[in-house]
Amino acid sequence: MTEITRADFGEWDWENATEAVYPLMAKIQDIGFHRIGDCWTPWAERGDVPALIAEARGILDEIEKPLKEARRALARIEGGARLRAVRREKALQEFREVTP
Repeated sequence: MTEITRADFGEWDWENATEAVYPLMAKIQDIGFHRIGDCWTPWAERGDVPALIAEARGILDEIEKPLKEARRALARIEGGARLRAVRREKALQEFREVTP
């Protein structure tokens, strides 16, 4: 497998990766701001495990979509870099074959 290097990423990939993760980080920040002080204190009444689980699932549901979208976008960015890495390796191999 061809190793991806920094040179295989385009100048725009930094911005694309930042933009891909921003919605997830914003959602995490929002949840943290509204739901966490020194530690997470559930809104569910103590002892009401079904309510606690529902609350926790609701939080996970809030981050699920931006997490999936961020993973998908990062995979696209890495896919482009991987393609450039393969092309770079192929060109280097061809150069080696014609150079004594």
